[in-house]
Amino acid sequence: MRLSARNLSTAFAAAFGVFALASLSASAQTGDQAPASSPTSSSAGLILQESEGELRIRRPRGNTGTEGAPSFRIKVDRTYGASTSFFMGMEDIPPGKKIRLHHHPHAEEILFVHRGSGVVRLGAREATVRAGATVYIPRNVSIGLHNTGAEPLTLIFIFPEPDGMSGQMRSGSVGEGEPLVPFTPEELAARNARGSEHIVFDEPSTP
Repeated sequence: MRLSARNLSTAFAAAFGVFALASLSASAQTGDQAPASSPTSSSAGLILQESEGELRIRRPRGNTGTEGAPSFRIKVDRTYGASTSFFMGMEDIPPGKKIRLHHHPHAEEILFVHRGSGVVRLGAREATVRAGATVYIPRNVSIGLHNTGAEPLTLIFIFPEPDGMSGQMRSGSVGEGEPLVPFTPEELAARNARGSEHIVFDEPSTP
């Protein structure tokens, strides 16, 4: 059967329309049309700006001394980004605050100083670190960090698997907008006991 020029034009337009719709559908499935910070349950991946990721607020522990940061942001883990291999997060350590000395029995860790400065203790060594510094922490080696600068120390942390420290940090925090209930001493002790497989503190909490 021979088609007229008009019929050929109509058929081509219809085919092009189907192709365009299919292309848009595929683009949406791969996340091209989604906001960069949207988590995904597929292997499409994530493109995150510095301020993007899953914000987690740490539940108060009854300690208002020199320790820690009030929040952190998960960049990639099994829940956010559907990673089967990595847990990556970012947090700001305020001036004068610290991450107390601890070690991870079953996981290596990498710290990257994105901004600010401070003092790191790695095993028996101590060194000043500034923006751009990388600290590799083998398993069972103690690590501590003190922000000795005048501005927040922005820290990126990476673990090789998402089910250990990711779950431990999630269990000690709530999502943005969720009720923020302080730990009771009993809850905190039970959580620390459960989490000792993933993190062990080598110095007491500082009041």
